[in-house]
Amino acid sequence: MRNINTLLRFAALAGLCAIPIAAGDSTVIAGSVFRDPGYALPEATVTLVRRDDPKHKKLAQESTTYRGEFVFHVPATQVVYVVKASAKGYRAEEKEASVTGLDRVDLTFTLEPEPKK
Repeated sequence: MRNINTLLRFAALAGLCAIPIAAGDSTVIAGSVFRDPGYALPEATVTLVRRDDPKHKKLAQESTTYRGEFVFHVPATQVVYVVKASAKGYRAEEKEASVTGLDRVDLTFTLEPEPKK
């Protein structure tokens, strides 16, 4: 019985099991942050705000992994978010992420070095 439970957990994590999704579930905004000429940018700061929020209150903030990756879990409701990637020595970049349901939203950022003074 223990092996079956372990197998079912693994299959669910691997996305092999179809699980019905109820209202109120979340979806994913995920992506990668690169630097020129296409190398991953680890420890970049990625922030998430709602576009329609006049105060631009930060909903979440993460640092990218060593592979430059980030993930935010957000409610699966129709809303537009602004995702900003920044890192010391690089120009920040913003992109919009339109969530329309359970579909995953993928973003890719390529940060340019700040001009030398």
